[in-house]
Amino acid sequence: MTIRVLIVDDQALFREGLETLLSVHKDVQVVGQAANGQEAVELALKLRPHVVLMDMQMPILNGAGATRRLRQSLPECRVIALTTFDDQDTIFDAPRAGAVGYLLKDVGSAQLAEFIRVTARGESILDPSVAAKVVKEFSRVSVPTTPTSPGALPEALSEREIEVLRLVTAGLSRSGDRRKTFHQRRNGEDSHP
Repeated sequence: MTIRVLIVDDQALFREGLETLLSVHKDVQVVGQAANGQEAVELALKLRPHVVLMDMQMPILNGAGATRRLRQSLPECRVIALTTFDDQDTIFDAPRAGAVGYLLKDVGSAQLAEFIRVTARGESILDPSVAAKVVKEFSRVSVPTTPTSPGALPEALSEREIEVLRLVTAGLSRSGDRRKTFHQRRNGEDSHP
């Protein structure tokens, strides 16, 4: 299967360079580029990409706003936040908006292509340095057993989920690791028979 990708970034040189780097991967096809969130939504509705690489800070409509609109209009489309920003607000805005991944722009092109494949298969990804901040925030926050506000989590993370977050933070890869992924854990599936 060829994975159709839309690149969204307000910097033309970055978009063009990224398209060139991804073009060496036969299973990844860049179908379009957008310079802002509004343009991204319009192009995605027309081009129907499998994965959108979304910058978070752009004019007209930012990445979180565009991601929300894409999730409403094209729920099958998977958004990866690809940004230079690793502040707490931006990190948590992306998944709240519906992004399934969060990567910093210093990621290598081969690794980015692999993350695109992983995301297209329905999995989620986090940059290891971002994962460390997520783990720190989850360990700091006390989660009530019953949601008391609209944004409250319905249940605390299990010990196993916390362990997996710590492993992600340490940079362990999923391949070759005997541990279960969050998705598999949540759905009661084993990664090995």
